[in-house]
Amino acid sequence: MSSLIVTVQPRSGRDVLEVRHATGGALGHFDPITAQLFVVDPQDSLAVAAAVAPYLLGDQPLGVLSSRHVAAADALWALLQTSPFTWHRFVPLHDRLLFFYCPLAHLALEIVDEGDLAADIDAPEFAQLSVSLAAIPLRDLEEHPVAVASWLSALCTGRADSRPGAAPDAEMHRSMWMRLTHG
Repeated sequence: MSSLIVTVQPRSGRDVLEVRHATGGALGHFDPITAQLFVVDPQDSLAVAAAVAPYLLGDQPLGVLSSRHVAAADALWALLQTSPFTWHRFVPLHDRLLFFYCPLAHLALEIVDEGDLAADIDAPEFAQLSVSLAAIPLRDLEEHPVAVASWLSALCTGRADSRPGAAPDAEMHRSMWMRLTHG
């Protein structure tokens, strides 16, 4: 694929990141306010996501996160890389760009300024994708990263174990075995 150019373009009263080939021809654009990704050809969705990623978590124009959010996103990514679950960063899914996504648990993560750790926050645009959205407060990520990692592990385990046809986890097997053999 030829080099890609990302430019800030006004659309519908706000700025979006437009991705084009260096030789011309638009591939698509990303709206950082709605996290909506538009691609002309679906096979280009990964290229468009990769092209806009540095603008979302860096000091590039149109960055939507403060330096504190960037540090928290990097800390969260470090936690997710040590998780027993596979996580991906900057995943295009239909017309959305998910910053952090676990395909096994169908779970996307969002860092929020305030609030409590919460799964399935009110995000109707994600419900239609069969994806749950979990909120991670910035302060919890900064002050209690181990607790956040434990919460995420338990959340992913519960979601993975509740899938149709999924085998129950080992802890459940052990407790059932203890009841059966000692009860």
